[in-house]
Amino acid sequence: MSVYGWMTWLSIAVLVFGSSAVFLWFLWEVRAWWSRTSGSDASSPD
Repeated sequence: MSVYGWMTWLSIAVLVFGSSAVFLWFLWEVRAWWSRTSGSDASSPD
């Protein structure tokens, strides 16, 4: 495979990993905010 092929796959992998990491962080922040606003529901099992 050529260098440009490897760079293309690498950039795609970085894009996918970065977007999924941002999505997971956003989900975690929303969950923490929800547990704060909903009161004492944080101790309840999911």
